[in-house]
Amino acid sequence: LSVQYFVSGIMYFVFGILKEILSLLFFIFTTFLGYIFPLTGVNKNASRNNPIVFVHGWLTQNLLYYFLKRHLEKQGYKVYMTNFGLLTGEIGQNAQLLSGYIKKNNLKSVILVGASTGAIIGLHYLQKLGGWNRVNRFIAISGPFMGFPFARLGFFSKSAKQMTPSSKYLKSLFDEKVENIEKIVCIS
Repeated sequence: LSVQYFVSGIMYFVFGILKEILSLLFFIFTTFLGYIFPLTGVNKNASRNNPIVFVHGWLTQNLLYYFLKRHLEKQGYKVYMTNFGLLTGEIGQNAQLLSGYIKKNNLKSVILVGASTGAIIGLHYLQKLGGWNRVNRFIAISGPFMGFPFARLGFFSKSAKQMTPSSKYLKSLFDEKVENIEKIVCIS
């Protein structure tokens, strides 16, 4: 009986690893497709007043975001999917791109959504560039605000270096008190 449990445990472990590898490959494939088929369209029949601006994560303009965009548009939102490239430059520069994007599209009362690195870019925009003047709510999805240990693997990227645990950048981002904490939702 114990041999049977041992074998089933090994099988469970092996299938779990295979499932993770296949999920990772699928994510990489859909990320690649996201750069071929950008998600730039905006819902023309929006019934809600607050537009949503979505900032993707590091290296991930993922095609799977299409399903999130579609769901939010069915709820009546006008959804703007930013595309600032691979986000390998400095986070402050990417936050300035976000600021310019929101101004260029003349967006007000925005619901800002940032995924992973996009969450840090969003917080930088709000804290350092006066973004609260145009943003009503900020939703951070898996934002590595305390750093991300694997960011060290991105030695070629300025933004990855800024996201390492105890980086000078992250410390400076939180030097000041976070404004409008009641308007921030963090999902991890």
